[in-house]
Parts: sequence; structure tokens; C-alpha cells
Amino acid sequence: MSEVTDRDDAYQKSLRFLCDRINYERMASGTARYPFRLHRTYELLTRLGLSNYLHENAQSHNLPRHDVPHRKVPIVHIAGTKGKGSTATMVAAILTAAGVRTGLYTSPHLNHLTERFRIDSTPCSPEQFTQLVDRIAPVADQLASEDHGSPSFFELTTAVAMLHFDTQQCDAIVLEVGLGGRLDSTNVCQPSVTAITSIGLDHQHVLGDTIAQIAGEKAGIIKPKTPVVSGVRAGDAADVIKRHADDNGAPLFQLGRDFDFDCVPQSDWGSRITYLSKHPSLIHSIIADLPLEGDHQAQNAAIAISIASLLRDQFSSGGGTALNEPMIQSALANLQCPGRIERFLVANDVTVIIDAAHNDDSIAALCDSIRDRFANSPKANSPKASQTDRLAKSPESGGPSHVADSPDSGRADCRKPISIVFGTSRDKSAASMLSQLAPLADTLILTRFEGNPRFTPTSELLPLVPEFVSDRVHVVENPVKACQRGLESVSPGGTMVVCGSFFIAAETRPWVAEQSVDPVT
Repeated sequence: MSEVTDRDDAYQKSLRFLCDRINYERMASGTARYPFRLHRTYELLTRLGLSNYLHENAQSHNLPRHDVPHRKVPIVHIAGTKGKGSTATMVAAILTAAGVRTGLYTSPHLNHLTERFRIDSTPCSPEQFTQLVDRIAPVADQLASEDHGSPSFFELTTAVAMLHFDTQQCDAIVLEVGLGGRLDSTNVCQPSVTAITSIGLDHQHVLGDTIAQIAGEKAGIIKPKTPVVSGVRAGDAADVIKRHADDNGAPLFQLGRDFDFDCVPQSDWGSRITYLSKHPSLIHSIIADLPLEGDHQAQNAAIAISIASLLRDQFSSGGGTALNEPMIQSALANLQCPGRIERFLVANDVTVIIDAAHNDDSIAALCDSIRDRFANSPKANSPKASQTDRLAKSPESGGPSHVADSPDSGRADCRKPISIVFGTSRDKSAASMLSQLAPLADTLILTRFEGNPRFTPTSELLPLVPEFVSDRVHVVENPVKACQRGLESVSPGGTMVVCGSFFIAAETRPWVAEQSVDPVT
């Protein structure tokens, strides 16, 4: 018993070492900006013996010069306003299915910090985490005593991830950008492929007020002569990404030009996707089932397939290709992304959907998915326009022009009445998100998360609610009690949606999971 207690105490001590640092994830907008410094992360990883993962063009960021050997393993680096976490998870799953020992670093986490550091989908254990922090702490303290300054929480978690993957001898690493890209701690690493999933308005107080400015920050992960996959079809953001790619001599693979997808909803949940490409470096075509709901997840899958395509040569052996179609299909079919339009069936035939959507674009994707699943909805029961027609019919595509047949769509999973439980962070566009959600809500419940000081008080949310839904609004401060109220308002047979923040998803998901009567996720 004492051994268990000692181990738990050591783990909590390691957590405190990280959590006592400056943590942007817990800083409300309007506070003094933390000075993001790539050279500090670069120096931290170098002193930990991880310089073989660092990019060779470090001097372009005014970083200290070191002799940087060739990178040890292929690294995939993914940025984007939305979709980067799901896409990173998909890429890691595909590599794991191909027998490649793969490290995955994502943020934030739902339940435990160690979820951020996964190898072949298994989180870092508390014992491993403690050992990693024990190695990092003296180096971090030394940096803090010098001109470099004290490493931040995210800089330290990046170090934990890279040290963990190195210690466990991973053969590939997938890194999700934490914030932006250009000055993100992950941007010290040398990728084999970079990707930008989407560009939208989020974190404007740090990244800039326009789409073009935000695109420039995210395109900052593009490296010289390193392939970049973009999920941005057109507009200012696409122009910025192309310019950065051209300036770096980086081959650009763009959604809508070099690859595309189509998807039809599964009768139960998720989608059947058709991926098509006319580019010789990418897989030509594949049809796969995806258990994640929404067109946006199908787009993420298309980006992930393109990334996997570009990694095939690095994992081929004996003339064969490790990453093949059945492996990709298996990886996507068995994918799990908790908190991403995640469905639970609870008592009284109520469906609960938990989604970490927290900006305009991700809320729009959530609303589209809900509408797609309305019982008797014309949109839910009609085939969607094929986005792959242009590629499939293109003379240079040279391949099949069909897309996946629609599965039986006889069952719809979102039934009225619908209650929406909403809480968000101070730096988010709450008014815009509420304006999208309100038309769907028979009952709207405003709440706040409790474990992070960035919450928007319900007193500030209430005036932002559209007037036409004001008579259906309730305020419940505690998020779990808000869910209880939401369930009461739609029982029996209705739907409750919980959204607005990753932190709301994290604080409500355990309780909702306890109420689940059918493991539908």
C-alpha cells in the first residue's frame, strides 16, 4: 500500500512541476502575452539529447547554432484552426495499423495529462511520466536560471512527448500544434510532412485579426523542400499557404486540386468516404468507413490519407509498401476520438452528443451534423452532392469515376426535442456560436466549466443569446447539473448536445458516460 502511495505522490509531484509553470491554456485573454520563444524549446530539447529531431534550418528563427544530425524518425507536423487533433489521431492510427511504432502528441486532454503522450494509442503511464519529468526538471531549472527564462507548461509537455517517444524508440512521430504554428513549441522539430487542416478565426488576440494573418502563423510550420498537405480549398488562406510553400520550395498537395473526397452518412453513425486523387504521389482511390460523424471528419480523413500516402516510401521494405489500402481502411474503421461529436445513448431513449467544438467553424460543423441526423430531415435522407466529381471525371485522373454507394439511411439519431448545454472560454466568439446553435435548441442551458479560469461567466453569456430563443434559456452554473437539467428537458426520446469548449467536454463526459445504457461510441 505504501508503494502505491509513494508512486501516486511522485506522480502528483511531477504534475505540479508542470502545472506550476506559465500555462497559456489557463490564461484568459487580456492578460499579458507570454513571450513565445522557440530558442528556449530548442535549447531544452538539445540539452536532453534530442537534437536529432530538430530541424536543420534553426538559424532562420535566430536560434543558437548546434550541429544537428539527420532526424532519427519521420515526423508529421499538423496545424489548423479545427481538425488538427482528429487528423493527427487518424495519421497515427494508420501508421500503427501498418506496424509502425508511432508516437502521438496532442492537446489538450480530456481526463488525464498523460493522454497527450500516446504510443500506438496507449497513453504514457504515470510511472513513465514521473521518470520523464525527473529527467527534464533539472534541465528546465538550469534554463530558468540563465537568460533563456523558465520554460512554459506547453514547452515542457513538448519535451515530455519527444523524450517519451525517443526513450520508447518510436519509428514515427505525429505532432499536433498547440497554438498557431510559427512560434509553437512543436515547430523546432524537423518534419517529413507538414499539414494545415483548416483556417478560421480563433485565438485572434495571439494570431491576428484576419484570415490571412492567421494563415501566415499556421503556415509558419512549412519547412524547406518538405511536402505540405493543405485542407484549405481557396481564398486568402489558400493564397498565403501557397506563397509560403513556394518560398520554401515545399511541394503543396491541396484539397480540391490534388485530392478530394465524398462522403455519405452511415445509417447508424459516421460516414462512408470516397477518397480520390489524380496526383502520382498520392493514393489514387480508396473507400473507407469512418465511425466519426460529420463532413468535416471525412475531410480530416482525406487529409490523413494524403499524409499517409506521402510517407509510404519511408516505410517500404524489400520493395513492398507497408502502408496499403486495407491498413488504412482498418485504421479508420476502428478510430476513436473522444469528445468529437461523440454519441451516448442514456435512459429514456435520449441521445447525448458531446463535442469539444469551440469556435465558429467547429460549431458550424457540429450544427451541420445535427441537421444531417434529424429524423425526417430532407438533408438527412437525400444524397449529398459529390465533391469528387471534378477529380473523378477529370481526364487526367485516369481512374474510377464512381463514389461509395450510400448505406441504408433508415435510422436518424438526432430527434427532437433538443437541449443544448453551452459554455465557453473568454477568448472565444460566444455570440457567433450561440447564433448558430440557437435555431436548433428547444432548450438552451448556459453553464461554465470549473477547472480552468478562462471560462466565460454565464452572466456575460446571457445577453449574447438571440432574442428569439430567450424564453427557452436557463442558467445552471455547474456543468454536470446543467446536463441533468438538459436531460430532463428532452426525456423521453430527445437529444442533448454539450458543446462550446474542450473543458466543458472534459468535465461533463465522465458523468454522461456513467449514464450510458448502450456503448454506441
